[in-house]
Amino acid sequence: MFPHNSALNIELDFFYGYFSETLKDFYQNTGTLGKACLYTCLGKGKRIRPLLTLLSMENLNGSKLLGMRPAIALEMIHCYSLCHDDLPAMDNDDLRRGIPTTHKKFGEASAILAGDALLTDAFLILTSKKFPSLPQIPQHQLGTVIEEISTAAGSQGMVQGQQLDTEATGNAQNISLAHVSKIHAYKTGALISSAMAIGAWMATGSHEIKEKYRLAGAKLGTAFQIFDDLLDVEGTKESLGKTPGKDEAAHKLTFLSVMSQSDARELGEKLCCEAETLLRESAIHSKALFNLIQFLVTRDH
Repeated sequence: MFPHNSALNIELDFFYGYFSETLKDFYQNTGTLGKACLYTCLGKGKRIRPLLTLLSMENLNGSKLLGMRPAIALEMIHCYSLCHDDLPAMDNDDLRRGIPTTHKKFGEASAILAGDALLTDAFLILTSKKFPSLPQIPQHQLGTVIEEISTAAGSQGMVQGQQLDTEATGNAQNISLAHVSKIHAYKTGALISSAMAIGAWMATGSHEIKEKYRLAGAKLGTAFQIFDDLLDVEGTKESLGKTPGKDEAAHKLTFLSVMSQSDARELGEKLCCEAETLLRESAIHSKALFNLIQFLVTRDH
């Protein structure tokens, strides 16, 4: 999934092994709903958010295995958001990760319910005493982890961003860099910054380091969205695994609505450099974390 980067692929395989095993166990005997949930989650994917949690922990000399529950929960929530984003009432996409979207495979009703289940079940994964292969989150950290994820996922984060994005689609008013940045700070940045904050918190228990990693994550979230917008106009269906040019066709408000491609790329690279600088202020134990940041700048999918 990460071309020419075996180190990142090792990290991805480490996460995906636990992720797929846990979800297959969790959704066995749940009929069509479980099949739709697994279909939504277990296709190809970069798994950026869970990897940022695990690699942030590693960078601070923490245990990646201890961070597996929040990493899995974050990916479940991200997958639910994609499942709902693809629905006809939202982005109306037929392809995701190179395969038919969940509503194309299972129907709209099942796609809505699968998203509902993934969001809810993510919190059960965080707290359940099942899944012996996953260490329990320490009790003194669990409340903060739950607060972080629920804040990033709901009306204070991702869902608010989706609402603002919906309102801005086809609306020529309020077109400014500040407005675009606000939309994507919620829609994309909230989960990414929370992923890094959770990794830092679980590794160190330090609120100061947690907030530093949150800020780095916010910068990476904006950069990730900038490069996503660039790929929508520069990529192909084969490289992206979804239909390119959808944003412009749907009159979406993107970074390319307010700046040139070259200026957008320059801003994205600048934000990644600033995030790296913040992270290098702490001890460095994970080259993979910085490899992942570099991937965000150079990716073609």
